[in-house]
Amino acid sequence: GANVYAWDRTEFGQYVGYVPQDIELFAGTVADNIARFRSDDSEAIVQAAQAADAHDMIVRLRDGYDTQVGEGGAMISPGQRQRIALARALYGKPALVVLAEIAEMFPNPELPEGVDPAALDEFHKLRLDRKNPDRLWGQSHVGVFKSEDRGQHWEDVTNGLPSFHGFPIAVTKRGPDRVFVMPLEFEANNFRVCPGQLAVYRTDDTGKTWERLTNGLPGPHNYQSAYRQAMDTDGAESEGVYLGTTNGEVYYGQDGGDQWVRLPGTLPPILSVTAFESSTAGL
Repeated sequence: GANVYAWDRTEFGQYVGYVPQDIELFAGTVADNIARFRSDDSEAIVQAAQAADAHDMIVRLRDGYDTQVGEGGAMISPGQRQRIALARALYGKPALVVLAEIAEMFPNPELPEGVDPAALDEFHKLRLDRKNPDRLWGQSHVGVFKSEDRGQHWEDVTNGLPSFHGFPIAVTKRGPDRVFVMPLEFEANNFRVCPGQLAVYRTDDTGKTWERLTNGLPGPHNYQSAYRQAMDTDGAESEGVYLGTTNGEVYYGQDGGDQWVRLPGTLPPILSVTAFESSTAGL
């Protein structure tokens, strides 16, 4: 193949987004930094911020997208700099996004039996906690992990879950502080599905303990899965969580998943779920 170092740097940036561990922002507005000072396409800027879970944080700043960040981002917090840098990496919908420095800080847990060693470096889903800009959550191929310092250090919080494996992870957008995962069995011949009972697990104490949520979910003879983008929360006052499955079913978890309701209809396998954010309940 062609030598990547021979590629024009300006053209290269259109196809590859990069988030370094040491974030470098430039004097200018939030919008300037997301667009890399190359465009005033406000729609694309907002789309990148939304993809990075940064839009709500930005609009709460003093001047929204026109807020001055200062040289090096000195006028905003470290967590806010991290989110803006991720939005910048996602601006223009690049073909590849590299979180290289964050990945270097990722823990190196013991490799589970039967797992390809390459899986140790694989994030299935990474979430920023908008309530705490310094906190990151990750569902990887080999466990669930949490960082309280923007990815510099990670804690394994898989203990209490029935499996280290899974794809989606969702984080509440307002209080109470909750995180949701969907563990899947990891066996050579089971195609990564829930073992008969569709179950979501919730932590209310940042991963110290996990509670199994099944009230209203199908089982005990139900075998399906969910893709990495297929779970989201709605930010409502009594926050709900939404789950789309590989069987084309959508479930709404009321009151933080205490009670689940299947929404009408059956769709093709659901690749992604994005919940409309509202100040009222989801149903």
